[in-house]
Amino acid sequence: MYEPEEIDRHVEARLERQDVLDRRPKPIVAYVIEESVLHRPIGGGAVLKEQLAHLLGSVRTRDHLTVQVMPMEREVHAGLSGPMQLLSTRQGAESRVYGGARRSYVDLQAGRSQPAVRPLRGTAAQALTPWESVELIERMAARP
Repeated sequence: MYEPEEIDRHVEARLERQDVLDRRPKPIVAYVIEESVLHRPIGGGAVLKEQLAHLLGSVRTRDHLTVQVMPMEREVHAGLSGPMQLLSTRQGAESRVYGGARRSYVDLQAGRSQPAVRPLRGTAAQALTPWESVELIERMAARP
C-alpha cells in the first residue's frame, strides 16, 4: 500500500509527463490501448467516467494525438508481446523502437527499420480506427 505522500508524488509526476503533449513543436503521438482498460473502474465508476471524459477531451482538442482501441474480441494481436514505443526525430533521421516482450531497444538504421516497426504498424492495423475508437469511448462514457 502506498502512503498518501507517495500517491501524490506519483500523480504529480504523471501530470507533468502530460505536458509533453502541449510543447512546441507539437509531437505526433499515437496510442493503441486495450479495450479492457476502458471497462476497469479503478477508483470507482465516477473516476472511470472522469477518465473517459479526460481521454475524449484530449483527443478532441489535440489534432496531433491519436487514440485507437484494440477490441477485446481480438484473441491475438501484434501488441500482445508488451508495450512498444517508436520515437523519431521530426526529419526521421533518427528512430528508435523500445519495448516488446524482451523490453529491447533497437536503434533503427536505414534499411533495417522495417522488421522493428512491423509490430507497431500491425497493432494499429488490428485496432479500431481512431473514429471508431472515439465512438466506443463516447458510448462507454455515456453509460450510467
